[in-house]
Amino acid sequence: MKQSSQSTTVPRSPNWRPTFIIYSQEAAGYLMMHGFMLLKIMPDKRKPSRNVFVFFDTPEMQNALNDWMNRR
Repeated sequence: MKQSSQSTTVPRSPNWRPTFIIYSQEAAGYLMMHGFMLLKIMPDKRKPSRNVFVFFDTPEMQNALNDWMNRR
């Protein structure tokens, strides 16, 4: 039996939310100290000795990240 090589689109769950990757441990700490939930820590594909930090991407998170960047 031959398998098709066509890709299929998987429907998103109704609870799906966009995420945002943070490359700075300091920025991730700032977000967590301000109540944002860390979803996942993963190795950085570009620099395997470092980690990336995944958060939900919300306007509030973006505002907090901008505040952190302006205070540095």
